[in-house]
Amino acid sequence: MPGVNYDAFIRFCKSLEGRQLPTIGGRAQFLLTRVTPENIEIRVVSTGKTRKHNRPYIEQVLDKYRSSGSLKPTDYVSETHNASYSLALLREYLRANATTQSRPVS
Repeated sequence: MPGVNYDAFIRFCKSLEGRQLPTIGGRAQFLLTRVTPENIEIRVVSTGKTRKHNRPYIEQVLDKYRSSGSLKPTDYVSETHNASYSLALLREYLRANATTQSRPVS
C-alpha cells in the first residue's frame, strides 16, 4: 500500500483548519483548531477538550495506514486510543486525493 507523505498531509490539514469534522466513526464532531508543521490540535465539540497530536504520533498513524490500509480505529489500539480524529483527517485527505489512489475510500 502506498504511504501518505507527512508534509503533504499536514499541508492538506492546514487547508481544513477551522472546520468542524466528524470522527471516523461519525458519532462525534471535532474542530481542527490549529495545524503547524509539528502538531495538529483539535477540540472535541461535545466536551470542549483540546487534544494535540504531535509529529511522531501522526507519523505512527500514517505508517500503520501504509502497512494495513485500514481506517478502522480498532486496528490502531496498540498505537493510540485517539485514532478516530487522525483517521478522520486521513480519510478526508484520501478522498481529496482520490484521483491518485488505486482503490475507493469509504
